[in-house]
Amino acid sequence: MPNQDVLLPLKNSFHEFIDLLELLSDEQFVSPMHGWSPKGVVSHLAGWNRLMIDAALSILASKTPVYYEDAPNNYSSINAGFMANYASHSKE
Repeated sequence: MPNQDVLLPLKNSFHEFIDLLELLSDEQFVSPMHGWSPKGVVSHLAGWNRLMIDAALSILASKTPVYYEDAPNNYSSINAGFMANYASHSKE
């Protein structure tokens, strides 16, 4: 077991997710369903993943993660920033 890649299930799920996104047409990628488009979901996931890396580094430095400052806004400023940072309609 020590030689097993413990992240393999996560890596496989990630690749399955990417494969599904690639099946979508450009129109489907940007069209909302139940309030979210696939592009919006991808932007959200990419942004929060990057933010959690910064948060972990803050915690290791005994600091409060910066994203807590947006908690009173229900993190809407952060989420809007993700959409702006990942504004491209390209799946790439």
